[in-house]
Amino acid sequence: MAATHIVSVKIGTNLNRNTITATSDKTIRQLLEENEINYATTTVYLDGDTIKAGDMDKTLNDFNIADTCYIIASQKTENA
Repeated sequence: MAATHIVSVKIGTNLNRNTITATSDKTIRQLLEENEINYATTTVYLDGDTIKAGDMDKTLNDFNIADTCYIIASQKTENA
């Protein structure tokens, strides 16, 4: 098991992003919920890769995140 360390996380949505610090033992779901980001109707990305529903409870350690990462919940919009 990997040791817990501090990670700089840019987290948010298409329109609003914040930078937070988190411990690497936090799950994607915990980080989204703690930052009040509704992920139920969005596609969630970790460093540009799509997070599947079964991966929401994996930790940053599980994804081998060392120092920094992006977690973005992107709402798909219809073309006007």
